[in-house]
Amino acid sequence: MEKPIKLSIAIPTYNRSRFLQEALESIVAQLVEGVDIVVSDNGSSDDTLQVLETYKKNYPIHVCGFSANQGIDRNIVHVMENSQGEYLHLFGDDDLLMPGALAQILTELYCTAPTLMCLNHFAFHNHSLQDRQPPFLPKKRKVFSQGEQFFRYCGLGFLSSLIIRRQEAMRYLTKVRFGKECAHVDIAARVALQKDALCVYLGSVAIAGRSLDTPRYHMMCSCVLYLKELYDELLQERLLSCKLHRFFMRRLLYKEIPRISYKMRKNQENLLPAKKLLKEAFPSKMWIDWMMQDRSWLLWVFATLSLFVKAGRWLSCKRSSRSDR
Repeated sequence: MEKPIKLSIAIPTYNRSRFLQEALESIVAQLVEGVDIVVSDNGSSDDTLQVLETYKKNYPIHVCGFSANQGIDRNIVHVMENSQGEYLHLFGDDDLLMPGALAQILTELYCTAPTLMCLNHFAFHNHSLQDRQPPFLPKKRKVFSQGEQFFRYCGLGFLSSLIIRRQEAMRYLTKVRFGKECAHVDIAARVALQKDALCVYLGSVAIAGRSLDTPRYHMMCSCVLYLKELYDELLQERLLSCKLHRFFMRRLLYKEIPRISYKMRKNQENLLPAKKLLKEAFPSKMWIDWMMQDRSWLLWVFATLSLFVKAGRWLSCKRSSRSDR
């Protein structure tokens, strides 16, 4: 008798056969019984289907998809609908699962049975894992009984870091805003903000996220404008408190807009359309122009302040542990 599927690694893909092959290689090397892979192809015109046919001969890989591109959001929903695992690990077609990660993930799923899990991740540039940045979050495990704290801590914006109980995810597919490139956040945020959601953050498990010179998506729309719309919706649905809504708005305004403006300028992208959209989204913030100018030194200020905050937290933990003794 076959073992039930505990975890389906769900990969939406489009015209990235080379990157997809690298992603699959990083996963199949760790496959065990109870884990399968589901790939939804969004009408690729390259050799994606041929690559998948090769892997299907030797590994539990199920292929579904569309004959023509339906957009990333519909592809994410489609791959989730066609997965059978108790849990879904959404995974980007250009990202890599680091060695030993799958075993740690399964141990957590069997022992803790969380509703939602978020994995640590780091960015690497284009094709070299040697050209990598430090992990985005601390390398330790945290368990959350309150979804707001988990949402605030993890953010849930990186697709490949999300593992969701499939039954819970299916409840929120109708909430996806097609065309906004944020289907995974639309779903994961609502799952996390349930009253009884047990959420786990695994800091020791790292996903390597590929950072391309020219990303497919519009960075300012996906990373700022669409997220603002989501936070506003969650506030209206009373899933997000006013306090946490203000926190996310400040993070978009003071961290994400300067960071993305700097990256767009570095890629020699035209900032004028983004400025217009930002002014419409934040009409009361008259200093958007100033924030989007060449203020790269602000990034160093934010980075330095965050280091001081982390150092303060570390010292506070040390003092409290000594007092407990």
